[in-house]
Amino acid sequence: MKKAVIFIILILGCIAGYYVYAHSTNLSKKAAQTPASVTQKAPIVQHARPLAFSDIQTMTVPSFAEEGTPPVALKDGHYEDDAQSIQMDLDDKPASYAAGDLNGDGSDDLVAVYAETTGGTGYFYYLAAFLNEKGSPKLAAWTDLGDRITVNKISISKGVITADIVTQGPNDAMCCATLRKIFTYKLSGSALIETGSSIPK
Repeated sequence: MKKAVIFIILILGCIAGYYVYAHSTNLSKKAAQTPASVTQKAPIVQHARPLAFSDIQTMTVPSFAEEGTPPVALKDGHYEDDAQSIQMDLDDKPASYAAGDLNGDGSDDLVAVYAETTGGTGYFYYLAAFLNEKGSPKLAAWTDLGDRITVNKISISKGVITADIVTQGPNDAMCCATLRKIFTYKLSGSALIETGSSIPK
């Protein structure tokens, strides 16, 4: 009788041990199948295509030198109106325009140089900034670079525009600029703000 009781107890113990083992194994499998953490993928930011110089060669822009006159419709970067005595040219030298992000939206904008005369001997240069609106240029601001200057190089770095030019020194005639100066500008709303100037040694 005692042997039978002991045998039954052993059988029950084995059954209980089996269920404990099976339960713990099942929990381990579930834990292995459950990721410790869910990694969220960063959203993909879609930037507009960079602006190109060709995008502004046929744009309509204001007359930078003559306020109040009708807009100027450029054709291949050139406009001429003998009746108004207005001539405008978009400077197509590679050193006279540059692409880069001006407003921090991740898309490349564009800056370029225009030269305009309204008669007489003056030939005035302007720096214009175009924002990238879904791949199309939008004129945001412009500023005067001077009369009868030479543009050495225009560049953009970290939202700052640099204009390396030759302008008139204190003893120069307007026709004959010899002073190299470097100006920096920052786009602020609808204005190009000069943030600094220097004379290279």
